[in-house]
Amino acid sequence: MGFDHKISPRPIGPREGCCGAAAFFKRRVIVADVATDPVWSDENRQLALENGIFAAWSQPILTKDGEVLGTFALYARVPRTPTDAEIELIEGAAQIALIAINAGMPCPKGGTTFHFTPPMEAADRAQ
Repeated sequence: MGFDHKISPRPIGPREGCCGAAAFFKRRVIVADVATDPVWSDENRQLALENGIFAAWSQPILTKDGEVLGTFALYARVPRTPTDAEIELIEGAAQIALIAINAGMPCPKGGTTFHFTPPMEAADRAQ
């Protein structure tokens, strides 16, 4: 069973990883180092690290009224902050997901979390 299946559906809360926190606070959450960031409970932190997730950032998918429909996350295999391009990617992906959801695309009860783990980047390989 993959990481996505182990964490979905994800509870919403300030210590439920970057996606749970992004939904809770209704704002983007950037975790540069999963091993030390307090947004991860010990159980969630261990699961992330065991699956090669050392940094993560999540963008909530919000309606115009501020209702949380889900989140979109990117992960990195080394501790780091996102690039400007990665920030643009999660913002754009959240907007596209909102359009799809509003167009009547199926969405699991209680929202959903979209995960995208890009291929290992040169910066990740150098670590």
